[in-house]
Amino acid sequence: MSRAPGIIFGFLAIVFLVLILWSRRDDTAVVMTEPELTEEGPVDLVAGPAVADPVPAAPDPAVTPAPAPAAPDAAAAPAAVAAAETPPPADPGPATVVAGAVEAPREVARGPGLGAPATAEEIARLNISIPPDGRNLPPGRGTSAEGALVFAQQCVACHGSRGAGGDGMVTLTGGLGTLTTERPVKTVSSFWPHATTLFDYIRRAMPLNAPQSLTDDQVYAVVAYLLSVDDIIPIGTVLDQTTLPLVEMPNRDGFVNWWPEPAAARN
Repeated sequence: MSRAPGIIFGFLAIVFLVLILWSRRDDTAVVMTEPELTEEGPVDLVAGPAVADPVPAAPDPAVTPAPAPAAPDAAAAPAAVAAAETPPPADPGPATVVAGAVEAPREVARGPGLGAPATAEEIARLNISIPPDGRNLPPGRGTSAEGALVFAQQCVACHGSRGAGGDGMVTLTGGLGTLTTERPVKTVSSFWPHATTLFDYIRRAMPLNAPQSLTDDQVYAVVAYLLSVDDIIPIGTVLDQTTLPLVEMPNRDGFVNWWPEPAAARN
């Protein structure tokens, strides 16, 4: 019986607490009601239904209020929705970025690309052909005695003493009168028809290890020396641009003369 008052007191306390909580339920409950539909117009789902502004609380003087955001424009709302629904642009990817960094191809000049146009000086250095009549012979002079010295220094190693050749050498002199025999010896002296051709060849291509290194006087002298070896010209004869074309080679009439062009060929 001693525990009965305590049980009764505890039960009454629980009942009292339940009554207090039930009395405060109406103050804290939030009533949610659906917006009333009228025939005035469709409800703007973007802007939402109008809600009564709550009663503003008293501002705290110690706190600076933040600026309120601007209200959305109702006319711009559909544009905002369309912008939100538009998918973002596709990622260009690394290939597009690399292609944009590559320079545009430069225009390349057409042509075989074999070199630069020759200058007037280069053309003049190569335009040294001497025809049989001696035109284009340069100024200068030389004798056989002078030519013997040049030949010994520049030519004997490839053509032998007095141009007679030898084992593995090129023969320049001798062979006169052999062209009509069973064993003709074709040399400059026996076979070439014009002395001007000898000048042209020596000046253009000799010596073999240093072409065009001889002066015009040296070329005249070497020609005089070689022609004097076979007595085509007398020793001591001075060769120059006037006397050289007058030299008659032993085989001068052994070729068909195409300089100048024969009249029969022109017809």
